[in-house]
Amino acid sequence: MKSGTASLIIAYACLYERRHLLSGSVALCAVADEETGGKWGTKYLIEQDKHRWDGDLMLCAEPGGLETIRFAEKGTLRLACTVKTKGALGPYLYLSKGAIRTTSAFINEVTKSVEALPVDLPVEMERHLEKPEVKRAIDQSIGPGTTTIIARPTVNVGTIKGGLKVNMIPETCIFELDIRLPVGMREDTVLDLIDTIIPQYEPASITIKKQAAASNPFNYSEINPPIVGHLKDNAKSLRPDADAPIPIPSMGGSDCKHYRYADFPAYIFGCSPATTKAVSFGVASPELDNHVAEHDLDISLVPFVRHAAIVQLAIKGKTNFVTIGYDFPAIHELEYQAKTARITVLNEVGVDPPYAIKTIGEVHEKYESGALLSQLNSTTFLQDGKVIEISIEEHTIIRGPLRCDGNPALVKALINLGWFDTGPRDWLKEGKNWSRIQHLTGAVSTAEVGLLTTVDELRGFRSPEARSKILVGLKWTGLFSDEITAVCDPPPRHSLRSTGQAIENPGRCTSSLSSGSTERK
Repeated sequence: MKSGTASLIIAYACLYERRHLLSGSVALCAVADEETGGKWGTKYLIEQDKHRWDGDLMLCAEPGGLETIRFAEKGTLRLACTVKTKGALGPYLYLSKGAIRTTSAFINEVTKSVEALPVDLPVEMERHLEKPEVKRAIDQSIGPGTTTIIARPTVNVGTIKGGLKVNMIPETCIFELDIRLPVGMREDTVLDLIDTIIPQYEPASITIKKQAAASNPFNYSEINPPIVGHLKDNAKSLRPDADAPIPIPSMGGSDCKHYRYADFPAYIFGCSPATTKAVSFGVASPELDNHVAEHDLDISLVPFVRHAAIVQLAIKGKTNFVTIGYDFPAIHELEYQAKTARITVLNEVGVDPPYAIKTIGEVHEKYESGALLSQLNSTTFLQDGKVIEISIEEHTIIRGPLRCDGNPALVKALINLGWFDTGPRDWLKEGKNWSRIQHLTGAVSTAEVGLLTTVDELRGFRSPEARSKILVGLKWTGLFSDEITAVCDPPPRHSLRSTGQAIENPGRCTSSLSSGSTERK
């Protein structure tokens, strides 16, 4: 989908540059909500302003592959089903077969009956699907065996839940069916059939509810209109040695259906999913060098402490670099080299999206690594042409998402103690207990009083209450304990995960870290 969207944007920009040579109009629609039915996406656009968004043709760049053009889609019928029977202890099956056994038999009967239904396929489409080259294109692009079911109804059992204990006959079973309807088959045909099957399982109670938002009729456009010919010619000009793409139906659904329902011809011709691949290796792997260099753009989602190393590879390979991580000094040090290589290095800017769209009362926070690391940096922004910086020492504004009362100060204490350093540290040694490690960081002794004295020296507290909270918080992490540490790979903060209260794990604040409510907000 992402590659298809990118290709449409490129095509749209190309048309815009040549708009003085063209007549008519082109609209680029990039919408959300496709997975949940399109109520607030394509469906919304067409229903709210059909005149503005109508046209002679709709092209979709879903990843269908360069060998095919998709002109039709199966319909979907999603059903939520509940079976209720009498329950009992496991041995007493003479009282009831139970909901799960009844469900199993019911599902088997529905599947066999629905998949045997005759299909009233349009004559033109039936003839088209019988062509050897079409069958070959279907199986090659979607998968071997697709031709046997592409014009047939299918039943998939998506979820099933039931039973309380292994030694009890369950009285309730809930399951969901995903029924795909080929062109020519309507949902009423299937629902009427299921209604005739339900009475066969009395005295069990079986209820069926259609999931309306996810249920849509089949849809199709003309098989070989002029646009299909143009797409074939264009594809052939780009790949003269390859066969021209062949029109076929799709197995899955797309937003094309909403245009077809509104009588707009719609076709899918997009990138091939076969040309994308997943690779797996570490950031320090020598393979990464080649992978970065062979692309025009590198998008990095790794922890920000690794970004500088990847930027160095991007500079070497003259590859543009984009990351969701914030700016930090190690990236700044590479600015001159990046400019010399004439590449763009773009980091995240602005407010974190999950928090920008929520009110304070709605936000619930969890301790994640990135959220903690964000507090290492001060906040900077431009105001009237000047760079304004707010350090993490501020009492009312902190760098990063919303935190519990006391959290910023606790993290600052951990920073001062060296736990958020980015490299390895000699004092973090395997087999030593936490209090001994804190002694190696500079504490006067391994006794708790010595550790507390060091914290007092490293971290000035604005009040006795604040001091109490932070010290109790440090105890909560286990840093003053006699437990033996399990040292992890650097940076040191990774080893904190082995304490009794891993600070990066989601959960609830203790009373020592929050004011009033114990829930993170």
